[in-house]
Amino acid sequence: MVARQIGSTRLVTCASPDYLSTAPAIDTPAALKDHASILFAAQGRIWYYRHGDKEQAEEITPRLTCNQIRTASLAWVQGLGITRLMHYQVADELADGRLVRVLRDYEPKDLPIQLVYPHALQLSPRVRAFVDWVCPRLERGMPGLG
Repeated sequence: MVARQIGSTRLVTCASPDYLSTAPAIDTPAALKDHASILFAAQGRIWYYRHGDKEQAEEITPRLTCNQIRTASLAWVQGLGITRLMHYQVADELADGRLVRVLRDYEPKDLPIQLVYPHALQLSPRVRAFVDWVCPRLERGMPGLG
């Protein structure tokens, strides 16, 4: 198999401005225990953070757990709690101000986004054509990490 990196993303912690206006300060990951959280089930209940070379884990007790991004998104934007997702999953909400990033200094390292396909000897012409077509488009379309 061949893995071609087409971009990167990172896990970001964010909440709506309405939520942040009434919630206690969020200055370290340990402060999350004092906050309501909206958990996207695929991310899990342990949120990992990094500050310098030090990594820490925070177990989250969610107010709401969703397995659909759209449902979870409605809860975050309406101010029901803090969430943590891949940047590309909340890029639109961050860009238009419906969500605000918190704990930026504690975000883990970037995560690669890769397209994985068979080695050239096992690669069908259709898969090769798809890879040649999709990679430039995906590489151009990756939202910035901001």
